[in-house]
Amino acid sequence: MFSQNLNKLPLYLFDQIDKMKKSIPDPIDFGVGDPDIPTPKIIVDELIKNVKKSENHKYPPYDGILELKKEISEYFKKRFSVNLDPEKEVLVLIGSKEGIAHSLEAFLNRNDKVLIPSICYPVYKNQTILKGGKPVEYKIRFENNFVPEISEIEKKIDKKTKILFLNYPNNPTGAKVKKEFYDRIYELCAKKNIMVLNDNVYSEIYFDDSPPPSFLQSDRDKNLSCEFHSFSKVFNMTGWRIGFLVGNQKMIEMVKKIKTNTDSGVFIPIQKASIAGLKNIEKIKENNIKIFKKRMEILSEHLYSKGFEFHKPVSTYYIFTKTLKNMDSLSFTKLLLQKAGIVTTPGIGFGKDGDRFVRFSITLNEKDFYRGIEKIKRMKI
Repeated sequence: MFSQNLNKLPLYLFDQIDKMKKSIPDPIDFGVGDPDIPTPKIIVDELIKNVKKSENHKYPPYDGILELKKEISEYFKKRFSVNLDPEKEVLVLIGSKEGIAHSLEAFLNRNDKVLIPSICYPVYKNQTILKGGKPVEYKIRFENNFVPEISEIEKKIDKKTKILFLNYPNNPTGAKVKKEFYDRIYELCAKKNIMVLNDNVYSEIYFDDSPPPSFLQSDRDKNLSCEFHSFSKVFNMTGWRIGFLVGNQKMIEMVKKIKTNTDSGVFIPIQKASIAGLKNIEKIKENNIKIFKKRMEILSEHLYSKGFEFHKPVSTYYIFTKTLKNMDSLSFTKLLLQKAGIVTTPGIGFGKDGDRFVRFSITLNEKDFYRGIEKIKRMKI
């Protein structure tokens, strides 16, 4: 009666974590990456102002209001030195998760292959399956700071390979790459005629002097790629559901065609409010980075003191650490919950290669964060 593809999906990771959290009173949640910092007042005020205007209560344009798309283009030119045609190379999304699903629906035929990291945001694999494609994993390893070898990606390519997924800065590992890595990926995919989808939603959360690049800095003519961005991370707007896709004109056109027949776009006042965010992005970003960098320093220090082994992240708000005593990730997650009252995300939820790791997020509120640090100090495992 129902789609057979649903039977191929694993249980959604965060549903399992929610059930575990209910097993003890008042757990400290280092699990889900949902920023505790409020959406900036300037964005909220702009939303309120525009909600009151009746002309904004109608259906929005499917691809986003032109005013927002122009502002995205200006941001991209200033931040990445990449020129975008706001009418043809920018598409407003109901969050990047929706965009990933609709992109795969637009690009895949049955049994087309999609290359995904062996440790990754589970939506890449799950949506590939739901769209009738075949996910093929390429290795990312702790020893290489979770950056793949280009030669290993090339070995996975065959005549059915259509798409390569990238995600840097990376969830869950916190890894970051330089433009030179994207240059080499572009050369490979141009040679093999493969599309690249780069998930760049964490591009504005970094703790060093090297801002993460865009893949479009390597594919400057936008020949074969699109890139996902999100207002959820930089503006603390996870519940607002708005992001954008930029890149190859034909790819954008095909995703827009799917959206036109599936959804009705983002509420106009939310788009107007996002413009206010982009106009003030440097100030907002500076405040976020200051808070998250301090938390990252404190959490890293205390995890290291307990014997955890990990690469200290220079981006995102995640620490992806090896489990203690080489335990599998689900057992270790349960043990942390039982022994310390701490919730983490088991690495197995990001792929088989993620087992023996857990992910800590630094997006819980200040009070709970420091309560969690005290629990880590007292932890005996």
